[in-house]
Amino acid sequence: MLKHFQVIVIGGETAGIKVSSMLKKKDPALKIGVIEPSDMHYYHQAWTLVGANAYSFEKTDRKMSSLILKGVEV
Repeated sequence: MLKHFQVIVIGGETAGIKVSSMLKKKDPALKIGVIEPSDMHYYHQAWTLVGANAYSFEKTDRKMSSLILKGVEV
């Protein structure tokens, strides 16, 4: 099924999530789609802390769907 959006965000990592959320909050009627093949989001910025044994690796991943603002399609 072909879907139509007003805005397409390529990549669902931290920047893609932030941009799509900001746009959706500014205009809730905006049809936004995010192209992201992964089901999981990895918070890469914490990996340096994991390497220093100051943060748990298990806390660096979350389901992508839990981070995308409601109304934005992945």
